[in-house]
Amino acid sequence: MKQRGQINLHLLLTIFLGIGMVLFSVLAIIAYRENTYINSNLSQLNAQAAKSAATNQKQLDDLAHIKANQEPYRTYTAEAVNGGFQLQIPKNWSLYVGNNTSSGVTLDLAANPDAVTINGGLGAVNTHSFHLQLRKQSLASISKEFETSIKKKILTSKSVTVSGIQGTMFEGEIDKQRHSGAVVILQVRDKTMVLSTENRSYLNEFNKILSTAKIIP
Repeated sequence: MKQRGQINLHLLLTIFLGIGMVLFSVLAIIAYRENTYINSNLSQLNAQAAKSAATNQKQLDDLAHIKANQEPYRTYTAEAVNGGFQLQIPKNWSLYVGNNTSSGVTLDLAANPDAVTINGGLGAVNTHSFHLQLRKQSLASISKEFETSIKKKILTSKSVTVSGIQGTMFEGEIDKQRHSGAVVILQVRDKTMVLSTENRSYLNEFNKILSTAKIIP
């Protein structure tokens, strides 16, 4: 009995050892193939990694270049007849200023990173990164224009202070042309100043312009 038990134990150890050797051989073959693939494709893998890193760095550099060109902001000073207020506009933005553009608008100012395009005609759509109008219209009547959008919950409103003047900011879908951005309305003497960005991508610049504005009440 003792001898048979020893034989069985020896057989089991031999089997386990054989299985272990097979597993080790399989793992060794897999590792060899992976190592061979990496070595044979190392230059290609390095080139792909370098290309990806270069692309990411270019995107970061382009963004940094755009931001750097916007600094410092340049000062726009309105004519005395329009209140002589001052705005800090990114220096690489183009600026359009129109005076007495209609019976209800005494000043129409627009700024964009590229050209300022003014489309005319029925149904024309204009989109500006920054837009300012001085209107011969009461604050209450302009505010009322946004009530329907607020009820539909496509627009929100909150109190805001610009250059010490209390006003209201509307954010969301700001007009019937479905521009998504922000509008601020302020009472400035006998007129209402309407400041807006019609592109949410420029909310940071818009807020910077608001925070540095100098408006004489």
